[in-house]
Amino acid sequence: MRITNLPSGMLSVNTYLAVDEETNKGIIVDPGGYNKALTNAVAENGTDIEYIIITHGHSDHICGVNEHKEEFPNAKVVAYKDEEPMLLSPDMNQSIAFGQPYTVKADILVSDGDELDF
Repeated sequence: MRITNLPSGMLSVNTYLAVDEETNKGIIVDPGGYNKALTNAVAENGTDIEYIIITHGHSDHICGVNEHKEEFPNAKVVAYKDEEPMLLSPDMNQSIAFGQPYTVKADILVSDGDELDF
């Protein structure tokens, strides 16, 4: 497993690209903003992004999800089930405070103990 830290967004949140070196399948964790370096790394290696994982719903961890989902349309957006209201509310996720109301729709909502195939 190769893990690369690629800070993104207004607050330079730690965004991670994790790639299984045997299968070249990857996940993106907490894209806090659109990150061209991340996109370039995926393209250079021909990585197949399977998941975009959100650790929690604050804007500094989600404001790149939709853009990266457009680039990697087969990737599933994954979030903890209790975060869904925050993902759908610019007030709750605090993106409205930055003048950029933002919402995210998760494809997969997980609960404690759930596992993803990767």
